[in-house]
Amino acid sequence: MAESTKGYSLSIKRSITWINTPVLMKALERYQEGSLTKPMKMWLEEILEISNNQIN
Repeated sequence: MAESTKGYSLSIKRSITWINTPVLMKALERYQEGSLTKPMKMWLEEILEISNNQIN
């Protein structure tokens, strides 16, 4: 688990119940272009269970 300098956990596991399809499609486009921010890229990879070599 990731911890901050204050000693509390920053890693929180959430379950996803719904994702807006147009938002997801735009995120996939930007992922393929390499223009997503690192947090968004990590979120998308986690949600879709992909790695860099699976989408290229």
